[in-house]
Amino acid sequence: MRPGIQVRVVNLDRSPQRLEAMVTNLAGVGLAFARLPAVDAGALDPGDIAGVYDLEANRRAYFAPLKRGEIGCFLSHRKAWAEFLASGQATHLVILEDDVAFSSPPQVVLDAIAEYLDAAGPCMVKLYARHHASGRTLRDLGQGHRLVRPTLAPLGTQAQMLNRAAAHRLLQATARFYEPIDVALQRTWDTGVDILVATPDLVLEISDQLGGTTLRAARREPLAGRLLREVRRPWFRGRRRWQAWMAALRR
Repeated sequence: MRPGIQVRVVNLDRSPQRLEAMVTNLAGVGLAFARLPAVDAGALDPGDIAGVYDLEANRRAYFAPLKRGEIGCFLSHRKAWAEFLASGQATHLVILEDDVAFSSPPQVVLDAIAEYLDAAGPCMVKLYARHHASGRTLRDLGQGHRLVRPTLAPLGTQAQMLNRAAAHRLLQATARFYEPIDVALQRTWDTGVDILVATPDLVLEISDQLGGTTLRAARREPLAGRLLREVRRPWFRGRRRWQAWMAALRR
C-alpha cells in the first residue's frame, strides 16, 4: 500500500476483545494500523456535552435527542480527524470502527481511492454501506469495486477513507453538532465535503458476532420517546432526501 495512508481503529478501553478481533483480521489481510482510543460516552460530564452538543438546534432540526453513545461516537471521529491533521505526514486517513472485518486484502482498492482523493477537493469515501448505494459511477477501483456518487450518502460510519481537506472542513463544520455523525455527513451542502461510496463493500459489519455495538450503546429509551421518534422520523428523512436532491441539481 502506498505511503501516507494512515489506518486507525476506533476502540473503547473497555472493549479489548474487539481490538483482539481487529488485530487478527487486519494482520490476516496485511494491513498495518494504530488504535485510536474512543471517547467513552459514559465518562462525559454535562459540561463536556454542553460544549459540543447543540440542544437547541437538535430540537429544531432533528427528530430525536442524541443519546450519549451517539455523542461519544461523534467525538471519537472528530478526535480521529484532528490527530490525522496533527500528524503532518499522513495524506489519507482510513477510519475503522471495531466491529468490521475485511474479507480480502484491500490495499489495491485503497490505493485507487487514494489516487482519486489526491485530485479531489474535500472528499470522504465510505467503504461500507448497510444498504446498496446506487449512483453515478466515477471510476473503477479494481478487484470488482467501483467508486459511486450517491444522491444521498448512506448512513453508518463503520469504515471510511478521507483526505486532509475533508478532515479540515469536517472539524470546522462540526465544532458543535445536533445530529448523529452519519446523518451530519449527509449534509454535503453545508460541510462542503463530497461523500462517495466504494461498492461493493470493502468490509463486513460483524457487531452481532461481537455482542452488539458499543460506540452508540445507550440505555433503553422510554416508550413515549420511542413513539415520538418514530412519528417524526419519516418527516425528517423525507426532508433530508429533498435537500439532497436540490443539492444534486445545483452541483
